[in-house]
Amino acid sequence: MAAYLAVAISFPLLHSSATALQLVDVREAPGLNSPSLEAPSWVSEDGLYAVIESTRSSGSSTLYDLFEAERYSIDEPFSTPSQGDFRDINLVPRNAGFAVVSSDELELFYGQEIVANSVGIPVTGTTGNMYRSVRDTVDEAWPVGTRQSAIHSLGDHIRPLALSTDGLRLYLSVGPPPARQTPDWDLWVVSRSSTQDEFLPSNAEVLASLNSDASESELTISSDETTVIISSSRPGVGGADLWYSTRDSIDDAFSPPSLLPGANTSFSDRRPVLAGSQLFFSSTRSGEQQIYVGTLIPEPGSLGIAVCGVIAAQLLGVRRSRSKINP
Repeated sequence: MAAYLAVAISFPLLHSSATALQLVDVREAPGLNSPSLEAPSWVSEDGLYAVIESTRSSGSSTLYDLFEAERYSIDEPFSTPSQGDFRDINLVPRNAGFAVVSSDELELFYGQEIVANSVGIPVTGTTGNMYRSVRDTVDEAWPVGTRQSAIHSLGDHIRPLALSTDGLRLYLSVGPPPARQTPDWDLWVVSRSSTQDEFLPSNAEVLASLNSDASESELTISSDETTVIISSSRPGVGGADLWYSTRDSIDDAFSPPSLLPGANTSFSDRRPVLAGSQLFFSSTRSGEQQIYVGTLIPEPGSLGIAVCGVIAAQLLGVRRSRSKINP
């Protein structure tokens, strides 16, 4: 870790399309795993607050709940995950996952399992309904959200994946037409004029340069929205692999995705979540689905990574300003 410390706590990634990236120092995410199935859902930009999905409390290998964990610095393990602010959402007896939190932590999009699609075909084991929850302060628990019905005209299955820093663009994965039972996902982005507005399908755009004939089920994006990591089942190393792509500005199309060196194995590697230059993801390389973390750096001879003062301040021991961890 020490060899990459200055890089690991800096962001955003320089966004030239010439930037070649690799993942280094890959390890199990300290404090976040258990003998159950685990996956990252959202991590704050400073890397100090994590939302994960876990089967640890359900007694089932298929029923996920949302958990939260915090730490005071990126050199420390996370606290033991608890249901905390997600306790009310987890009371609904369906899978909960794919949580995306706004930068002020007052707006939440998440997925919850659907029982049957629009033509009556049972669909289980997928968080296919998208919900929105809002709260007045970060000290409140998240209330059970409202299903975002309008956006579901894009497909029966909608997964929220990433929200822009200003809250005006939501990146999604969209499932298949109603007649298909096995999801084949594509990546989309939808915009709105203000954070008070609903995300509507009329403002949705498919991210054509990132999609393929295979399934592109997950995505994470840098804070400047110019570097993206996706999960895809296209031919690669394993059953699902992590790929990356860049663009010069949010008005440009992404470059064709490339396999992310250092990230993939012959097992399933997916569910990417960026937090600055740290990449959290899930992998079955140890036998069970667990959460891993690594550091994104430029490949030798490529462009560097810009330092952000907010993250660089962690070198001085800055702690998370809002914490529910016992001191």
